[in-house]
Amino acid sequence: MADPVPFAFTTGGDRSEQWEWLTDVMQAATGPEQTRRLRGVPRVTLSCSGQETGIARQWLETSLHAYGSGDWWVPVVTDALLVSSDLSIGSTSVAGDASMLRFEAGGHALLIGTQPGACELVSVTAADGTGVTISATTQAWPAGTLLAPAWRSTFARTPALERFTGDAVTYSVEFLASAGTPSIAAADDLPTYRGFPVLEMISDWSSAPTWAALRDPQVVDYGIAAPTRSDLVGQPRAEFGIGYTAVGRAEVWALFRLLFALAGRANPVWVQSRGHDLTACAGLAASSTTMDVTACGLVAAGVQPQRRDLRIELLDGTVLYRRVVSVAPAGAGVERLTLDTAWPSTVAVGDIVRVCYMTFCRQSSDVNRLDWWTRDVVSIQIGFVGVADDDA
Repeated sequence: MADPVPFAFTTGGDRSEQWEWLTDVMQAATGPEQTRRLRGVPRVTLSCSGQETGIARQWLETSLHAYGSGDWWVPVVTDALLVSSDLSIGSTSVAGDASMLRFEAGGHALLIGTQPGACELVSVTAADGTGVTISATTQAWPAGTLLAPAWRSTFARTPALERFTGDAVTYSVEFLASAGTPSIAAADDLPTYRGFPVLEMISDWSSAPTWAALRDPQVVDYGIAAPTRSDLVGQPRAEFGIGYTAVGRAEVWALFRLLFALAGRANPVWVQSRGHDLTACAGLAASSTTMDVTACGLVAAGVQPQRRDLRIELLDGTVLYRRVVSVAPAGAGVERLTLDTAWPSTVAVGDIVRVCYMTFCRQSSDVNRLDWWTRDVVSIQIGFVGVADDDA
């Protein structure tokens, strides 16, 4: 097999990644389900667009024609480290904070220059907060060169070039990483409720968060009489859609760790509705297990799965999680909730910022798409679906 060819183009342009996990979801007709994670790391598709002119365009077309069906070393430019000082021949390190970049000991990296085709493949022996240790370079590199993790990949589809002028082309490419991508430590610092993590990341509202109370009715229709419908689950499967933008490498890395913790549809998490679902109309008394809210039909509806766990946010930033045990009328326009745990202290009604429901969920898909704005800003849309057996 021929050695992979470096793809030293499109250090600019739009960039995105698609992470594809694989989960075996075994769901009973009555709702409960079991999941099995089938991939330790996701399959990653790297997408980018760009424009090349002059010699760079010629170099690109030559490379695509000669090596299009083979393997490529694709730089993950979103995780690149900028070379801050000139590298001489034989250099074995690049200084900088690589602790939240996807360099991996035993992996590879590309030094990418500003001239068409200017690149060098090196091996990575270590990466940490002080820099990246690499195999000795065979040529000198000036300050401003990029050092980016390089993943062995193949084209997910053959790229098509659009002639912008006779000497300029625009294009988009998609690479499927054909070797194992780096494994990232799953988030283990999330708050927990009833033994499972709680998703506390703040939606950026770049797109409106969505909620739907989906049902799974079984319809029988023989075409003779009226169809019959049976709801074997007997409760909705709440569906949420939220958008999130990570700004700065710390937030980007935290997002990566969260995605590894969720592992597609494999692992459940508590998800808040992000709405003002209940309105407290009285303060909370220390050691009390009740909460008075403005009447909104809870007495008639009763306590229902997927709509009984609360997230209470206070003015000082404190967040409390509680489960509703029962609900009863408490005067005109007031409903009284009895909760499973007493309040730790007295709270004035004006200090209650938000009361919203939490739902026990897993991701609704094994696929996550990350859209990069810059090398340290990335946005994502995540869908969740409620798990029927939420007696966590």
